[in-house]
Amino acid sequence: MNKAPKSYPTYKRPWPYRLLFGAWRLFRRTPQFINDNETLNPQAIFLANHSGLSGPLVQGLYFPTFIVPWGTYEMTDGYRSRWRFMYQTTYREKMYFGRCKAFVLATFVAFFSPIVYHAAKLIPTYPDLRLLKTFRRSAAALKAYKGIIIFPEDSETGYHERLVGLYRGFVVLHRMMKRRYHLDVPVYPVYYHKKRHTVLIGKAESMQPLLDQGLDDDAIADYFLAKINALHDRLAEKSA
Repeated sequence: MNKAPKSYPTYKRPWPYRLLFGAWRLFRRTPQFINDNETLNPQAIFLANHSGLSGPLVQGLYFPTFIVPWGTYEMTDGYRSRWRFMYQTTYREKMYFGRCKAFVLATFVAFFSPIVYHAAKLIPTYPDLRLLKTFRRSAAALKAYKGIIIFPEDSETGYHERLVGLYRGFVVLHRMMKRRYHLDVPVYPVYYHKKRHTVLIGKAESMQPLLDQGLDDDAIADYFLAKINALHDRLAEKSA
């Protein structure tokens, strides 16, 4: 893992973001953060669960260091594309909402989401060669000591408390940072427990030992899947 500098550069979230989410905080209490690390290296990849739609919102509002999120490209397209994605994919297929509730929420969220995503400096992800643009923007953020937060869980069957799988884009990003910039970017597993309103940040992991073992991307993704689910189990035991 990279040798940490004596002090990390600090960044404030853009002012529209602070204004918007400062108002939102009036209606949501601050979650409890449990951090297994003495300090957080902002030049890192943070892997977090969705917890429905609560995870990205809570991390964006309260995370203790500056993070730039990955998000699906549909939510950065035009209004119609955003609405269709929120209505059909998010609310109907993944969260199993009824048509009326999904319609109202999609109509509202699709209208305001560009403001939120622009303020959060969201990096869109793609299912095709445009993903190279995602990696380039992510590398620029990491080199500037801005953390990347990714919600990589496989949600084809909906969102689960214990994750069933991870997409491996974060592994490809790490390999690129290592190959091009000789950076072993640390990876932090993160879990948000909605019922406990608690965020648990696991110990930073170096991916280099896994690469030295010759593990492929799927095996590395499974390794971090187990790490995230272990955080869930810790929080679930405390709430039992």
